Amino acid sequence: MTSSGGDLDRTKLLAARYRAANDRPYLASALYALTVVPCPDVRTMGVDRHWRCYVSPVFVATTPVEELAGVWVHEAAHLLRDHHGRAGRLTAAAQRDRYRVNVAQDCEINDDLLADGLRLPAGRVEPRLFGLPDGQLFEAYLDGLPPHVQGHDCGSGAHGRPAPWE
Repeated sequence: MTSSGGDLDRTKLLAARYRAANDRPYLASALYALTVVPCPDVRTMGVDRHWRCYVSPVFVATTPVEELAGVWVHEAAHLLRDHHGRAGRLTAAAQRDRYRVNVAQDCEINDDLLADGLRLPAGRVEPRLFGLPDGQLFEAYLDGLPPHVQGHDCGSGAHGRPAPWE
């Protein structure tokens, strides 16, 4: 792996997936159903609705295995929670702001993962950052977020709209 983001360190990435599946065997089928797609254009990791996981080589190189395992679980959770299907049932205005929808979805996922003891990278989205309670669905978080919140793009497997890197 080069520091400029050349080759994907598959050994490290797959070790993280193995760790996630070993620590949470009830998610193993979902984690191993994801197809890895190296993608320098994605900032971290993201999924599409076809269970492809787009992975930044730079992100893998700079993130510890324990945190990568948490991100594997996070991305699988978007699909298991049918975030793209649920996002499609939002109002047209809400659907147009995929970043805001994705932040609300990340709040729904990350409060559970952190409560379960998973490590996630710094800069993660949590409901408390917006003065919101834990344990809500993303549709409830969406109403409580600031109007122009920006965040990470987890892909069409989350918000339902194709990301530029898909």
